Amino acid sequence: MFLYPIVDWDYLQQKNISFSQVSATLYKTNFYQLRIKNQTIEKIKEIIKKTKQEFPDVKIILNDYLELCFYSNGVHLGVEDLEQNKEEFHQLLKAPFVFAPNIEEWKTKSQFLIGVSTHNYEQFEFLYKTYNQYIGYLAIGPCFPTTTKDSQYPVVSEKEFNKIFSFVKKNQIQKSLVFIGGIQKENLKILYDRVYSFFQGTKTNFYYASISGFLQNQIPLKFDFTL
Repeated sequence: MFLYPIVDWDYLQQKNISFSQVSATLYKTNFYQLRIKNQTIEKIKEIIKKTKQEFPDVKIILNDYLELCFYSNGVHLGVEDLEQNKEEFHQLLKAPFVFAPNIEEWKTKSQFLIGVSTHNYEQFEFLYKTYNQYIGYLAIGPCFPTTTKDSQYPVVSEKEFNKIFSFVKKNQIQKSLVFIGGIQKENLKILYDRVYSFFQGTKTNFYYASISGFLQNQIPLKFDFTL
C-alpha cells in the first residue's frame, strides 16, 4: 500500500506548514492531490501556478473544479460532485486526453487521471460500470472517523468493504483503489489487515489517502505486505 498525499490549502494555512516541509515526500510520491476550498477561480489558478513552480516534475490531481482541469494532470471528484456537475463531467470525457487506467501507468505516461470517491457498494458498482473506460481510480471511505473533512456518510462497515472487495475480485478490476477518511499512522495497520486478509495473492494497486498525517510527516510513504 502506498501513500496518496493530499495537500489541503486551508490546513497548510491553519497549521503554518510550508511546501518545503513536505517537499521530500512529494518528490518521492511524484504526485499529490491539491484540495482548495472557499477561494475564487483566479486565486486557485494562482495557487496551482505556485505549486507547479515549487514542484515542476510532480503531477497534480485537482480536487473538484472541473473547469480548471486543463491546469492539472488529473481531477478528483466526490460522487455528489459528479452528479451535480454531470454536464461538465461529460464535457471533460470528450476532451483530447488519454485517460489513465490506473495511478501506476499515469505516473509514468502523459495521461489524464480521473478519480472518484465512493462511500458504499452501490456507488462503487455504478461508477465502475458507467465510467470504467475513463476512471483511473476509485476511492472508498470514510475508513475511520475524521475531522479533516465533513462527510454525510458513516464509516464504511466491514460488511460493505467485503461487498466492494468481492466485486473487485469477481470483475478482476485493475483500477487503483484509494482508501480515504481518517487514516493515521495509528490505524494504518487496521486498514492493512482488512485489505490484506481479503486480497492476499491478488495484484491490486492500493493507496491510503492522508491530509494531516502526511502534512505533519506522521505517516509512512509505504506500508508493506507481500502479495
